[in-house]
Amino acid sequence: MPSQIERSSRSVFSRYGAVVLRKLSQDRYLNLAYLRSRPQPPQPVLFVPGGPGMSSISPYATLRKAAANKHIDWVMVEHRGVGLSRKDTSGADLKVSDVTLTAAADDLAAALDAEGVAKATVYGASYGTFLAQIFAVRHPERVNALVLDSPCLTRRMILQWRALIDDNSCGTAP
Repeated sequence: MPSQIERSSRSVFSRYGAVVLRKLSQDRYLNLAYLRSRPQPPQPVLFVPGGPGMSSISPYATLRKAAANKHIDWVMVEHRGVGLSRKDTSGADLKVSDVTLTAAADDLAAALDAEGVAKATVYGASYGTFLAQIFAVRHPERVNALVLDSPCLTRRMILQWRALIDDNSCGTAP
């Protein structure tokens, strides 16, 4: 039986959601879920939520509603490996090797491509600050502005994240 969070996520997704097909390997694909308020050119806010490990759809409902009430167009991707983006198209859980920061950053670009968005204001929160920065490095032409909300600031945390990013091991089992 679906949890309350999953039911809520599916309800929101039915109103604002879409999927973009992402290749995982030669014969495996992911229907990457994302939300968009209502297309209003020219440049939406790309919300890159915190996590990872939980769905972003339900926990960020208040933020998305406040933005929509101010007529701010937004796009929010459900991180691969969680929530509505946790299984491949065959219904199997994603492999640890499918969930990397590089792939997750490219997922953001794929959602923008699917929406016909050339550039966005990128807003990352917590874990999303790392993903937003990787997106900005990999796709600088897609970034109108970059907002980093609640990044980790201790030297130790920065060094740990850099090591994970450098060896592409984010998402591997401890």
